[in-house]
Amino acid sequence: METIIEVLIDNSSSMGYWTQNGQNNSYLLPDGSTRMSLAKSILIDELLPTFDYASKVVVRKFHSVTKDGIDTLIIDTVFDSTFDLALFSEKISEIADPINTGGTPITAAIKASINSLLTYQNSDKKIILITDGEENGGGDYRHDTEVLLRENGILFVVGIAQDEVAKVKAQELADVTGGAYIDLQSKAYSKLAVQQKLWPIKAAALNHSLRNIAKPQLEIINSEVPKQVQNEKQEEDGDKYKEERLKFEKVIQHNATAITLISKQLAVLSEEIKELRGRNNKELSEDEVQVEENAELNESVRLASERHLYYALRTKFGERVKWLNEAGETGNSHDFEVVDSIDDSIEYYIECKGSIYTEKVFYLTKNEWHLFLSNSKNYQLYFISDAFRNPQITKIDNLMDWLCRGKVVPYAGKNLKVKKERIVFTILD
Repeated sequence: METIIEVLIDNSSSMGYWTQNGQNNSYLLPDGSTRMSLAKSILIDELLPTFDYASKVVVRKFHSVTKDGIDTLIIDTVFDSTFDLALFSEKISEIADPINTGGTPITAAIKASINSLLTYQNSDKKIILITDGEENGGGDYRHDTEVLLRENGILFVVGIAQDEVAKVKAQELADVTGGAYIDLQSKAYSKLAVQQKLWPIKAAALNHSLRNIAKPQLEIINSEVPKQVQNEKQEEDGDKYKEERLKFEKVIQHNATAITLISKQLAVLSEEIKELRGRNNKELSEDEVQVEENAELNESVRLASERHLYYALRTKFGERVKWLNEAGETGNSHDFEVVDSIDDSIEYYIECKGSIYTEKVFYLTKNEWHLFLSNSKNYQLYFISDAFRNPQITKIDNLMDWLCRGKVVPYAGKNLKVKKERIVFTILD
């Protein structure tokens, strides 16, 4: 029995940079990345490597468009091939963040996958749905998923930052087929936390495949086939001998698959035990908060912010402006220098801080803080908000004065995880 996997990725507006209706990126994750980027990471790094025994994997992204009051399902096939993790990872990585792509027709998307899976008779079938929303395209999802159940199928749902109504529906959706649902909320997006959350799905998927693939064949090999093989020299009917031999080889193949699945089960279980021991030994105690950052996004924000500020500074200071990071991040404790035109001394040390949000929160590293203290009179800081869409500059010409007057405060207005040796500041309107 071959294994066929259909992956459905929610491609609705909220999975990307949603600017419609004044949303202004309010659906981004705490590190500023999109929900689509998390979905891709989950598939490439966590889920699909578990299913390398699959005969075929199909990946589709879906959303809806509304015209004249009628919602139309849009499904794009991203990958449709035998299992090839390298090729699969490449195709998934190429998925772009959706922008104003519409709604989330979950029922219609699942129905399309079920219709595709029905073409594979006597197969182990799985659907993996990754979504941040709830059904808004109508349809009887319970009826459709019950069809999948009758065809040896199972549904797994990964929810990203879903509200309470969406979580209830997603759980019910998975329960209909005996599948699994996991809920990833905004406080649990570190790699370790995601791995912990996904463990039940990995375990349930392997158990489902083992039941579908291995058990019937184990019954055969324990009864009829071995007896026939033991007596193959006494078999006079050549055709019957060949038929029995082929049957035996098929059983061997199925049992090899079963052993592979059992090995994977043990590996997944071993990972979970290791994690439990780690928590019991307080390897990750509350006092040892691990902070993971999106390096690629941080670099994009830095470059966009500094480039915008550079042109503004050039307008004011002309050729006297030196952009220290123009060719790439240098690790200096400041980003720009304004040089005196007479003796080439540094007139101003300038630090640039940027964000893709409108909230004005930034941090200074230990070295940046010491540079400011040593040069408070000729130290300037510029904050660039909404760096990607509509960059706005806030100039802090004297940070010490702003701190003393309470225009900048040394704390954040919400819970943040910050790496050691960094100080958080908030600019108050």
